[in-house]
Amino acid sequence: MTISMGMLIFASMEYFLEKDEPDSVFYSLPQALYWAIITMTSTGYGDLVPKTGGGKLVASLCAICGVLCITLPIPIIVANFNRHHEKVKLEDELNEVRERQKAEWEETKYHIKLAKNGSPSGDSDINKPK
Repeated sequence: MTISMGMLIFASMEYFLEKDEPDSVFYSLPQALYWAIITMTSTGYGDLVPKTGGGKLVASLCAICGVLCITLPIPIIVANFNRHHEKVKLEDELNEVRERQKAEWEETKYHIKLAKNGSPSGDSDINKPK
């Protein structure tokens, strides 16, 4: 949303600054919008270039705003990805601990059952949990 509004604003400014210049390539607002899209996304084909000083100033501001609008969200995205990755790693470790404790608990229950029943030593491995 922010980038599209910036594109419309910079395209309008560029069009109105350059439309009356001789040899201007900004002959329509859609042409200026194409230029703003290319400039804000840092593609910069070079097929449309402003001629006036004001047009060049607007072009510079457009390029700077485009870089800022595109690069500023990146640290936020990376931080959220890292937080999610750490959460998944902790959940995996917790599940491993739970499984290990469950196996230990089953073994403990088995030994308690043996102690209560007094099972013969020959049968002790038959019902032992694996």
